[in-house]
Amino acid sequence: MSRKSFALLGVCAVVLAGAAIVDKPYRLTRLLSHSDRWSENKIDSIGFQTTQSETALAMGGVMGKGFGEGRAKYTLPEPTNDFILATIGEELGLFGSLLVIGLLGFITWRIYSQGMMRVDRFERLTMVGVSVWIGVQTVTNVVVTNGAVPVMGVPLPFFSSGGTSLFALWLGLGVVQAVVSSPNVVVEEGLSRENEGRAVRNRAAYVK
Repeated sequence: MSRKSFALLGVCAVVLAGAAIVDKPYRLTRLLSHSDRWSENKIDSIGFQTTQSETALAMGGVMGKGFGEGRAKYTLPEPTNDFILATIGEELGLFGSLLVIGLLGFITWRIYSQGMMRVDRFERLTMVGVSVWIGVQTVTNVVVTNGAVPVMGVPLPFFSSGGTSLFALWLGLGVVQAVVSSPNVVVEEGLSRENEGRAVRNRAAYVK
């Protein structure tokens, strides 16, 4: 993509963000009030989700309160969606949270490393794109859950409920699997463009 395309995407993102704020004014209020969410007049209103999530993580400690013993799932709105990590942290502790984050980190690293091994540029960019997607979504959910940034409504990959998110993620993994299953073809130098295509189709070139 050219720099002009990136600039155009940036402008579109700003316009869409502005439209989203105008459509739902509480989104701007959520951003502006995040720093003082623990104040008495906000802890039970605009800051409720984040403060309850932080409290749940703190109550979980290192090993957690035990599976099914958490209270966050009863106090948080939509606890199985964006803030499911709060319940995981409360019931399974820091150990369980790191296990979940580590698993998602391993998936991200595995897809990225396999993608960088692909010879075809399109296949490489496709796999790296999926790995960045999963990695950024995971990090965003974690920093929202622990109160580092305001609520954004980003689910935890493969753990949060929601058909659309899960369908898109599994579709992405299906694309990755299709790329990995295809031969990693390196065309020998000196072949003409016509012979190059024929060599790839007939797998005459060696597979790296």
